[in-house]
Amino acid sequence: MNDNSLKSDTFIVSAVFVMSNKLEQRVCIKFCVKLGKSATETFEMIKKTFEDEAMSRSKIFEWHKRFIEGREDINDDSHAGRSSISRSLEMVAKVRKIIRSDRRMTIRELSSECNISSGSCQTILTEDLGMRRVCEKWSRNCCLKIKKIIELNCTSPSYSPDLAPCDFFLFPKIKTDLKGQRFDDIETIKKNVVDQPKQLKVEDFQHCFKKWQERWDKCITSGGEYFEGD
Repeated sequence: MNDNSLKSDTFIVSAVFVMSNKLEQRVCIKFCVKLGKSATETFEMIKKTFEDEAMSRSKIFEWHKRFIEGREDINDDSHAGRSSISRSLEMVAKVRKIIRSDRRMTIRELSSECNISSGSCQTILTEDLGMRRVCEKWSRNCCLKIKKIIELNCTSPSYSPDLAPCDFFLFPKIKTDLKGQRFDDIETIKKNVVDQPKQLKVEDFQHCFKKWQERWDKCITSGGEYFEGD
């Protein structure tokens, strides 16, 4: 074995050791975050454990912040200019489809669903899809308050089809449009029932809302009592 070959092998071994050591420290930082340790406490523990081989204070604080924000992946981010599966067109399309079906999904849930890191997921949402984060806690709290207000001030009969748009507008409309048609199986019926509302125009819904308002006005005027006529 010549000197050049020996130096090359030594460099590779050293590089692998450094990378392994760096990942070990990131695992430790992530563990400290799970324990609720502050960035300063984490830095002191890493320094005490790895001594001279410990990561710099700025790097420890940086990774501590990443894990606090929900990152799970301990590996380096993809370098600029290199292709990344986690940010491919297919992945961006997948994230868009999932988030449209459930906009209350958290970044952690979304990253788990797509099998990518939280950091990559955050990047796709903010940079590729142009979305911004909304405080979930505030939204849920707001919804609960609104629900409570409705329950206290907008009580209504448990079943009142004359005030339900689906009962006085949508269902009769579907029945009328499908009247006289025959279907071979249940699945075909389901498909036609689902497809039928898609053919409704804006004017149809405007008419529905107008009739809806007329109905609740009559209900309020009569004090909730029975009345005849549309």
